[in-house]
Amino acid sequence: MTITDGKIKRVAGEFAKHSVVSCLNLSSNGIHKFERRSLVNLFNLSFLDLSQNNLSEVPSFKMEGAVKLDISANPSLMCASVEQTLNRSDILFKNENLTACLEPAGFHWFNTTESIKVSELKRIQQLEKDCFKNCTCERYGLELIIGKPSTFSIKMNCSGVKLLSLPVPLPERTRSLDVTNNNITSLKELSDVSYQYLSYLYADNNQIMSISLLEGTKFMNNFETLSLRNNKIKTIETYLLSNIKFYRTDSTRRLNLGQNKLMCDCSTARDFKVWLLTKTEHIRDYRDIECENTNIRVINLDQNEMCQVQQDWTYHVYYVIAAEVFLLVGLITKVSYDYWVFKTAGYLPWPASKMPKLPCDWLCE
Repeated sequence: MTITDGKIKRVAGEFAKHSVVSCLNLSSNGIHKFERRSLVNLFNLSFLDLSQNNLSEVPSFKMEGAVKLDISANPSLMCASVEQTLNRSDILFKNENLTACLEPAGFHWFNTTESIKVSELKRIQQLEKDCFKNCTCERYGLELIIGKPSTFSIKMNCSGVKLLSLPVPLPERTRSLDVTNNNITSLKELSDVSYQYLSYLYADNNQIMSISLLEGTKFMNNFETLSLRNNKIKTIETYLLSNIKFYRTDSTRRLNLGQNKLMCDCSTARDFKVWLLTKTEHIRDYRDIECENTNIRVINLDQNEMCQVQQDWTYHVYYVIAAEVFLLVGLITKVSYDYWVFKTAGYLPWPASKMPKLPCDWLCE
């Protein structure tokens, strides 16, 4: 049955039960709505062409059996409806490359939608099925890239699955990774190329001992949230944190380091504490960072007390160096004076004249 190039806006009623129609072409009519049961009685349906209409959702048709479906060129078609159809393995899309749907872009300040290819929906569904072992993957949001088709980013959850290291490789365009409550000891996998799109890393309650391996990674420059609460971090490299650009006008970038017990020293009190207090807007748990060797919070460290031993030792070194320089200058001056007296008067002044001769004096004579 073919009814095309008409001005049909709505399909009402339903086909009779056990209808023998197997190929139905209703393309190019401007249809925007089917009643719920219009097509459900077409048990012999094998081809359905609804292209070039104004549908916002895919109408219901027979629940089982293979069907070749063409829904291309429906500019108002919503992706939520298309995904329900994609869940059926027996549906074959005709003109898939020309088939797109609308997905809410998720902007907070105005309502907008983005056109998504059906092939992209199929890709994201396959990624969700083929996620890293024991982890779950779901779409995180739309990636809007100028000059390129819109694509989905991935949110991956691997919390509490007894991981010993960060998962590698990540699914394509993974934006968020949750690995809390595992036994991860290192962040070295962040340098892997599959982490290039990662912006959010939640790694609380692990065994991570250092953040030094973050140096030079793309993640360090691009992250929005890095949460490392309750790990085994003992030393914080202030120079590494100083390279993070925290903008005063942008408070979305977050760094969580609370419940780590550091080995505090003069550098911690003089450098890290000062840096920490200037970034409290971005490090909300700064009060929870403590010292293991002093049992006090980093923000309460007294620089004079922590650096006292080092300063006293430094000053002693300066005194020793100054004394050595003074003695050296005095010795050179005395030797020069003795030489001048000997050349002009012919004798050595005291105490040079009283010093016993040494076996090596014949070299000078």
